[in-house]
Amino acid sequence: MIPIVFSTDHNYVMQTGVCILSLLECADKSIYDIYVIVNDDVTDRDKQELIKQASLYPDHKIGFITIGDEFKGCNEVRGISTATYSRLLIPWLLPEYDKVIFSDVDVIFRIDLASVYNLDISGYYSAAIPAIGFRMGDRNIKKYISQLNLDANEYCNAGFLVINSKLQREDNLKPLYLAESAKKYTFQDQDIINVVCKGRLKHISPKYCVTPIFYKMLLSGHTDFEEFYESRNLIEDYKQGRNCILHYAGEKPWNAFTFAWCDWWDTYRKSIFYNPDFEISVSEKILKPSFSWRKIASIIKHKIR
Repeated sequence: MIPIVFSTDHNYVMQTGVCILSLLECADKSIYDIYVIVNDDVTDRDKQELIKQASLYPDHKIGFITIGDEFKGCNEVRGISTATYSRLLIPWLLPEYDKVIFSDVDVIFRIDLASVYNLDISGYYSAAIPAIGFRMGDRNIKKYISQLNLDANEYCNAGFLVINSKLQREDNLKPLYLAESAKKYTFQDQDIINVVCKGRLKHISPKYCVTPIFYKMLLSGHTDFEEFYESRNLIEDYKQGRNCILHYAGEKPWNAFTFAWCDWWDTYRKSIFYNPDFEISVSEKILKPSFSWRKIASIIKHKIR
């Protein structure tokens, strides 16, 4: 049994269902114990829809966790709500497990998670993917990370984590997480995880978090980290739609034309959430974008000034 946790609110219930479907579709011999941390705005109907989606694969379980207003008033940036902080409390929300996987829901799974779950992470608080975008990022991002007393080469993405819950409980990280959550970090809980777990995050292959930035790096033939990231194999796996997790960091396929656009839509069409009218509306927006001539005229006028 592999415990895996997601976090969602009412506006992301459909995306959560599609994500869960992709996870269960590629389960090999793994059985998943799925938990969804839900905001107060998630309705009983929302929960029933997620249960219905998961029930198509009856060997697996699904349950829900509420955490109340533990993080009320925490910093919200770039439209990311305080729900994102909930991953910090997973070791204490699921005390029956010594190790738990956490994943964002703006992903499509193309790999069974047994191999990564069974990694030896003794002595580490979590296993995570290095944030390649930050490592390759501009001077301002690197300066910000440096101000946190962190190394950009060690900084990790928090979108996919294998959490050593037992060790985090033993070392009593909860009060540290809560204290840091009161601060205004640019990257919210991701910064907090990197600060609190500094030096105790085990790096794993970015095949568990293939982002647009990393995919572009592969296509361009970037080789700085080829040995660690197994680039040749990963690019072929991506082309074949296998052995990776696609993470839609940035633009989302349900709003715009993105990298790996078809992968998300292929799964969405098989889900209980599929609505042909929604597909048509998104397609029309992409193929026939509407222009505001008044806005364009205003931009031109401003530039002339």
